[in-house]
Amino acid sequence: MDVLMGDVNPSGRLPISVPRSVGQVPVYYGHKQSGGRSHWTGHYVDESAKPLYPFGHGLSYTQFHYTDLAFSNRVVDVHGCVDISCAIRNIGARAGDEIVQLYIRDPEADVTRPIQELRGFARVSLAAGAAARVTFRLSAHQLAFYNRSMQFVVEPGVVEVMVGASSEDIRLQGTFAVTGDTAEVGEEKVFTTPVEIQPLRD
Repeated sequence: MDVLMGDVNPSGRLPISVPRSVGQVPVYYGHKQSGGRSHWTGHYVDESAKPLYPFGHGLSYTQFHYTDLAFSNRVVDVHGCVDISCAIRNIGARAGDEIVQLYIRDPEADVTRPIQELRGFARVSLAAGAAARVTFRLSAHQLAFYNRSMQFVVEPGVVEVMVGASSEDIRLQGTFAVTGDTAEVGEEKVFTTPVEIQPLRD
């Protein structure tokens, strides 16, 4: 009731994709190229192939503006890390929380990879007009996958980066490169992405 009456500003996000109809099931954000679509260039004959509400979707009584996507370096070793950051500002008239989401895609892998993979997220609380810089420290080991020989490896190549408010609401995009020889990741698997949030002053 507090949310409906405007006393509380909502900030929750969907952990699944909500389909438009039963005929669209299964629907999920991390499908392979053309997966979950009737044709890789378009939609179904009688409706959109996009979900009714995408993974990561959420509503708020304010709005947030994303700018200034930056990388600590554009070339990373297969065992290295890269800091990916952006600035976010509350451009609405009231305070609110935004869930900044970091997605990656590996278009050059030895096996086909999903069109998007969530690799980090952060809740950012901002007063009206306030801004902050959000920095994700992404390990190259977070890019690892099982290759044709069922080895869990990190491969060199270009990695696409997407930052946004949901899997469909992408605000910023960029790329960086992973270099070196293909490396198998054993006990050095990484499952989380540290995040740093720094307030920005005008």
